Order: sequence, then C-alpha cells, then structure tokens
Amino acid sequence: MVYNIWMNRFSFFLCILLLCQSQGLFAQEVFRYGVAPWTNLKLLQSWASPIKNSLEKQLKNPVQITSAADVGAYLQKAIDLKMDAFQVPSHLAVYLIDEHGFQPVIYVEGRSQVLLVGSARSQFQGLKQASEGQVLLGGPLTITTQVGKKWFRDAGLVPQYVYKKDQWKVMDELFSGSNKVGVVMSVMFESLTPVLKSKLIEIKRSDFFVNGMLLAVPSLDSNTVKKLQQGFLSVKSDEHYFLMSAHIPTEKHMNKMRNVISPYYSETVSEINKQLNVKR
Repeated sequence: MVYNIWMNRFSFFLCILLLCQSQGLFAQEVFRYGVAPWTNLKLLQSWASPIKNSLEKQLKNPVQITSAADVGAYLQKAIDLKMDAFQVPSHLAVYLIDEHGFQPVIYVEGRSQVLLVGSARSQFQGLKQASEGQVLLGGPLTITTQVGKKWFRDAGLVPQYVYKKDQWKVMDELFSGSNKVGVVMSVMFESLTPVLKSKLIEIKRSDFFVNGMLLAVPSLDSNTVKKLQQGFLSVKSDEHYFLMSAHIPTEKHMNKMRNVISPYYSETVSEINKQLNVKR
C-alpha cells in the first residue's frame, strides 16, 4: 500500500518534471527576432514578414517577431537580452557593439533618407521658417530625431520640439495643422498616395541613406549566426520596400557606418544615458 502511494507520487512528480523540461525546451526553440518600433505595428509586421519566413527556413525553428513601445524600451530590451537577434539603426548598433558586446550579423543599407516635411499650406522655405512652428519628432533615440535636431542646432535655431510615439504619428499630425513640421524617414513620405503627398512639402533631406545592422546577443553560437546570415541574405531586396542591400559585415562596412553616424553619436550616447537605466 505504502509502496503504491509512493510510486504514484513519484510518477506524478516525474510527469511534472518532464512537462517542465519539455516546455523549457520548446521555449528555447522559439527564436526571438526584434524589429525597431519606428512606425506602427502593421508596417513593422509587413517589414519583418519576409525576413521572418526566410529565417524560419534556415533555423528550422519558429521565429517570433517582437518589438517594444518605443525605441528607448526597445534598446533596454536588447540590453536585457530579451531578444536573440534584432535589427537596429546604425547609431544604436555602434553603441550596442562597443558598450555591450553584441555581434554584428548583417549590415543593411536602406532605401530611405531623413526628411524634414511640413504642411503645403504653410509654404515653409527653409529651416528658419520651419523653426517658428512646432517640430514633431518620432522619439528621442531615433536617427531622424538625431539628424533633425542637428540640422537646427547647426543653424543656431532652437525650435519647440514635440515628441510623438512614432513616425506614423508624426505624419498623421502634419495633416491636421499648418504651423508644424516633422522629421521622418523619406519612405513614409514617398509611399503616400498622390492626394496626401500633395498636402505636404519637402523642406530638407539628408545626403545619406539610413543604414543599420542585424545584431545578435553576445552568446549566440557561430553556427546560428551563419544561419541568420543565410536567411537574411536570401530575402530579395527588390521585393522589399525598405531594404536596398544587405551584406555580411566587413571592416569597410563597419567603417562606413561609423563615419555616417559620427556627427550624431555623442548626442546619441548622451540621450541613451539620460533615458535608460543602462546596465554595465
């Protein structure tokens, strides 16, 4: 009798242990792929979907797309190792590589530039006039914000900055007021319908295309890194609205990325330290 009771309890606990182990193994098999929250969730899912499908074929495991409420939370999520690999704009990639040891996996060149736009009703002619109204920004840590603020700073102008949740919100608000300008990725402007596009005017555009990187956590093994590279590189850039080219990063690519972001990097690090509980 005692033996049967003991065996029943043993079997019960064994089942629980095996269940826990199997759940743990399943959780480890799901690869967490991060997408920076620069626009609304629907566009993020569209951007990441072909990459997700390609990575799943290479990894032979399900890939879970993940993001965050804003770029600051996304950066903290990366630092806290809550994503296995993630795409990030170049100014944040350099910080994460240098300060936290993340692995460069893919160097990405985008189709988009940084763009200052305003309402067509305003007839803004340049930075000085644009600075007289509200300047809408998509968050303190976005590359558009870093570039846009430098434009005004270099011109000796101190406009009223208003931060929005993302660049989609910036675009949306530009249509509701004439005394406003916004700094966005050019792809946001160029993908508008002709009717909507006619309601806005371009004031200034960056002389470079925004680039970035796919990074992996420091502990990710080299075999998985190679699979990520193969998966990402198999995505056809001509079928992707944002991706112009992708490469396994070389020293030349890394130097190019650092050169592009160097005018904005010290301000980026200052903003990161101000916003985040950075773990060192």
